[in-house]
Amino acid sequence: MTRDYHNPGMTDHLIAVCKLCGHTVRISLEHGGRRAKCPKCEGIIEIPRGETSVRLRSDRELTREARAKAGRGPDSDPDTPAPGPGTRHGTARIRRVPHKTSSPARSWTLIATLVATVAVIAGIVLILFKGSPKDASKAAPPPAASPVAPKKTPPPGPPPPPVKETDPREDMIKTRLYTWVNVFNRNDMTRLTEYYTSDVSVLTRAFGNILTDSELRYEGVKVKSVEFPDPDIKTTIVFTRIRKYADGGREEKQEAVERVLVWTKKDDKWVISTPPEP
Repeated sequence: MTRDYHNPGMTDHLIAVCKLCGHTVRISLEHGGRRAKCPKCEGIIEIPRGETSVRLRSDRELTREARAKAGRGPDSDPDTPAPGPGTRHGTARIRRVPHKTSSPARSWTLIATLVATVAVIAGIVLILFKGSPKDASKAAPPPAASPVAPKKTPPPGPPPPPVKETDPREDMIKTRLYTWVNVFNRNDMTRLTEYYTSDVSVLTRAFGNILTDSELRYEGVKVKSVEFPDPDIKTTIVFTRIRKYADGGREEKQEAVERVLVWTKKDDKWVISTPPEP
């Protein structure tokens, strides 16, 4: 804050100088620290605070260059400030100007944000344009698939034969039958009684005369069928009957001989109830 010693009757005031044109204005103390518009060149004047104000200098102290910048003639009154628009009773009219600051970094951030936004919008428009029905209609249709001849279904064949249920006694009776054939081929009359319901005398009459002068055997025995007429089991067998004589080795052979044997369970064993025959 300074006091004007050239005009001792004036109240305390501030002095500000325009940095553009050099014009000096006298400003009331209450406007210290603000910004004002220069009444001569419309530039911005930074008004100092009271403790940093500059003492008003007289025209005698100003150089010719300063007076030329202030627009004063060489004969102007040094104690009277140059009049100009916006002055009133020797004091500049203050117009408060908002303090505006702009940072270069902030400006570049705004520019980058704007560019990114435009790029995103352009990408969305491009995607929508590519996927529009209009473009889909212009796309080339896919190549038509070559016709495939229908496969010919073969006519259904005859139904498979029904699965025959096997009686668990079948395997057992076959085993018993092949054991009987082995005993018969050995001409063992003692063992044959274990396979017949007939007694020894009946077996002797049936096989005795034959076995005294020859050998009798069954070869190639096959089971043709097995039936279960409860409580018995009936087997049909096919075999070759061979009789070999002791005198001279003469042999008789009968092929494809078929015989039916009926088996009956006796004393927990299956025996032949059919009359014995060679």
